[in-house]
Amino acid sequence: MVFAMLVVFLRTRKNYLREENLHKLLIAFWAVISITIVFAPNTRATFNTSLGMFWLAVGFVFPVSVILCSKERVFKFFFFWLAVQTGLAIIVALNHGHGLGSYVLDENDVAMVIDMSIPYAVYLALFPGLSRIKRILVYSSIPFMLLALGVADSRGGLLGLAAVLLMLPLLSRKPVRNTLALVAAVLLAIAILLRYLSAAYVTDVEGIDDPNDSTRDERLWSWSIGWVMYKENPVLGVGAGNYAWTNHLYATKSPMYRPGRKILGGRAAHSVYFTLLPELGTVGAIIFICILVAILNRYRSVRRYCRAQAPLSDDALRFELLFKAMLCSCAGFMIAGAFISVLYYPPFWHLVGLVAATYRTAGRELPGFAQPAVPRGRFKRLRAGT
Repeated sequence: MVFAMLVVFLRTRKNYLREENLHKLLIAFWAVISITIVFAPNTRATFNTSLGMFWLAVGFVFPVSVILCSKERVFKFFFFWLAVQTGLAIIVALNHGHGLGSYVLDENDVAMVIDMSIPYAVYLALFPGLSRIKRILVYSSIPFMLLALGVADSRGGLLGLAAVLLMLPLLSRKPVRNTLALVAAVLLAIAILLRYLSAAYVTDVEGIDDPNDSTRDERLWSWSIGWVMYKENPVLGVGAGNYAWTNHLYATKSPMYRPGRKILGGRAAHSVYFTLLPELGTVGAIIFICILVAILNRYRSVRRYCRAQAPLSDDALRFELLFKAMLCSCAGFMIAGAFISVLYYPPFWHLVGLVAATYRTAGRELPGFAQPAVPRGRFKRLRAGT
């Protein structure tokens, strides 16, 4: 699959990379990662991180903007995307909270992926023109995802779910009515989760604010080391992928250090933010923030367009719903990712690619919306959107 996407990327003109700021920002982020190879203590770890980001870019983020070049393709793809994520949720539920492998094996990691998937089920079910059976099938994916979250026993996943649920009424046009609906959905979710949550998990959740909880203390210890690391390397950090290989050098400088305390050499930071800051410094953090702002701005642009339309076309409503789903998905990543080291994992960068592709297609399909140029190449069928 990655090879096929690479072929699409190589055989089409790259002018669209200059026209989409999200693509430029991704290239800049990858460039910062690659620059840190020069001075990183563990150059192999930084090189592997750079290579991984390169394949994410050319194997998905860039070519997906060429492939999803019509509204029909965009709408069909997101239903396919939801089906895949629902299948993952079923596997997680049947596999005691674990996924298939790689970045969807660990319970916390796969819980974050499921958090990011739930908004698609909510908003795709609101698409105009869906048959009753298809709408029911879309809604039916939500209980599977909630069940998978319960089986995964992830505190971060639970907080990510809370973030997603909070975003739903915030993005609605009738927040009061939808808040009541949210309360009903939360009660249903609690009823489902309580059926499958283990006693150990309940105890684990209760220990979130317990200062004597070992997991909480160890995470704070990791983050404090990351903060010290960032303060001593504020511009470009210590190098991508190098937190685990350098935290022992900064542990004794942390305010949480006590003589005899276990040093966490070889352990990841367990946070997107305390991976980003110490490894890529202020430069990397600024680019990452710009990516988040770009995602938000694309949602706001589509929302402004839709609110100016009278009457609102079905296609415009579909695009608005998709951008709401992607913004909620981003919120799930930002909250759940605060507790796990997923900065370089594919889910967020897949989201970046989907936002760029969907916004680009909206510009071509919605009358009066910004019209980006169509990438040219030898793939005429792709170029024509057939």
